[in-house]
Amino acid sequence: MAHPSAPCPAPGRRCRGAALATALVLLLVLTVLGVSVLNTVMLEERMAGNLRDSTLAFETAETVLMSAERNLAGGWRLGVDPKPDCSNQVCDAVNGTPTYDGVNPLDFENNAHNDGFWYANSVTYTGAINNAAKNPSYYVEKTDNICSTAEINCEGGSIRGYYRVTARGIGAGTNTVSILQIHFARTEDFYK
Repeated sequence: MAHPSAPCPAPGRRCRGAALATALVLLLVLTVLGVSVLNTVMLEERMAGNLRDSTLAFETAETVLMSAERNLAGGWRLGVDPKPDCSNQVCDAVNGTPTYDGVNPLDFENNAHNDGFWYANSVTYTGAINNAAKNPSYYVEKTDNICSTAEINCEGGSIRGYYRVTARGIGAGTNTVSILQIHFARTEDFYK
């Protein structure tokens, strides 16, 4: 029994291998499509990992910032004179600090990734942080004291101390750094 075959483009010629050539072309198209999908999936996975890492860095910086805020509200380092070199954990932002020389801000971007700068000038958070490469840290700069009255030595009034708190969080990788900053004011009646 003879099997019917597809008609040949030219009469009198035998057509063989057309199915094989068609299958190879389709296989090539599917391979290119598969490689393209694989590259896209790998890129999306890297993007999701980077987002997770940057979110972790932000959350650790936010955690240490809230810790510093609680410490300041609770009277931490109350009555301590700020020093330009931050040696007593309160920097003097009026007379110059490691990030501010009293006139122009110094190159903070370089200091953000400089571990030596942070170890020398900041307080390291000692609470539990999951998956972070390093514990977050913060430093406090005293920016001003303002008396609620115009009296000498603030007689009959109270003094408000103003602070700038800068926190650094690090994600799962040491190259992912998040810097957050807040301004904080508290009553400091110890000057009376």
